[in-house]
Amino acid sequence: MTLRLTTQEIVIRANETEPVRRIQLVPGAVLRLPRRQQRIQVIFGAAWITADGRDYAVRRGDSQLLKPGRYEALISPLGSRQILFDIETV
Repeated sequence: MTLRLTTQEIVIRANETEPVRRIQLVPGAVLRLPRRQQRIQVIFGAAWITADGRDYAVRRGDSQLLKPGRYEALISPLGSRQILFDIETV
């Protein structure tokens, strides 16, 4: 049997009050994001984000601001590579 890590999260501090979460997702994994204003910054790979009925492709070095919506946002790797990204509440 092979175990495959689908999500890894590391919490780093941007300042004393608001942490930045660094998350790694493997292909096929989907992460639900809470309904709040936050910025997604892709460090490695490319992400597919669905938020409030809109889809965004966010590539390495790019970011996407998500505003609080009616539903939780979803993020997953775009393509067959893992992604590494930061989430910061803004």
